[in-house]
Amino acid sequence: MIELTDSSSPVSAHELDALAAELPVDLPREFVALYRLHNGGTPTHGAVSDGNQVFGVHEFYDVDDLRFFKRDLDVDTVPAGLDPARLLPFACDQGGNVFALHGDGESAGVCFYASADDMAIHGRWASFGEFLEGFLDEP
Repeated sequence: MIELTDSSSPVSAHELDALAAELPVDLPREFVALYRLHNGGTPTHGAVSDGNQVFGVHEFYDVDDLRFFKRDLDVDTVPAGLDPARLLPFACDQGGNVFALHGDGESAGVCFYASADDMAIHGRWASFGEFLEGFLDEP
C-alpha cells in the first residue's frame, strides 16, 4: 500500500458507506482500504506508471473533495467515451490533470489519467488495485 502524508483523519466504514451511497460508482475494495488508512494526502513517492508512461501524482483528494469534484465535475472536460455521471476524480497532478475511477459498463472499475488541456486519456489501469501497484518505489 502506498503511503500518503498530509492526510485528513482516516475515513470510517460508515462514512465510506455513505459516500458509496451518494455515488453511481462502485468503490473498489483497494480504494476503501486506502481511505480507511489515509483520507487523501500526498504520496511519499509521487510517480505512477501504467506500463507505458510515468505520471506524477500530486495529491489524492480527501472525502470532502471527492464529493465536491463529483458534484461540480465540468462535463465539457470529460474525455469522449466516458460517462461523466459514472466518473469519480480521486487524485491530480501538479498541473490539475486528474486521475479518475470509472464505474460504467465495460470500463467499470477502470482508472484513467486525463489531461484537462486536450480532454484526452493518456493513462489507463484495469483497476484501482493495478493503479496502486503502478506506484514507483523511487521519488
